[in-house]
Amino acid sequence: MSELRLTYIADDDENRLGTLVVQAQSGGFAGRAESYVALDPLLQFVDDLGTYPVNAETGITYYTGVIEDEVRISVTPLTSRGHLKVTVELRHRRWWEDRQLPQVATLQMATDYAALETFQRKLSRLGLEEQVEAVLAGTA
Repeated sequence: MSELRLTYIADDDENRLGTLVVQAQSGGFAGRAESYVALDPLLQFVDDLGTYPVNAETGITYYTGVIEDEVRISVTPLTSRGHLKVTVELRHRRWWEDRQLPQVATLQMATDYAALETFQRKLSRLGLEEQVEAVLAGTA
């Protein structure tokens, strides 16, 4: 089973900030990250998810990074028959005494336009509800 799960929890309505929890799993591997994010760039990503067809050269990308945590999600064509590749990169900088122990996970999964549309539709509730959760299901 492969999936990408995004949960956005609004924190500060005036400044349009909140916590984004990203969970990804694919082929027995899994990763989770949490980051404090601005809502507007996330809304732009949600809008971009409606692009058809996804441009093979530029794809669709969302990136956020705050001090210790980074999240990058990208969607690119996988085949000419409508399959898409989703890449999720999660980074957390952890410290032990004076040494950095970075945690990094990169997961990839295949999906399709129908699943991407369902994911986008669920995420379109961002800014309207205090908490929004959406799952992008993998096809393989």
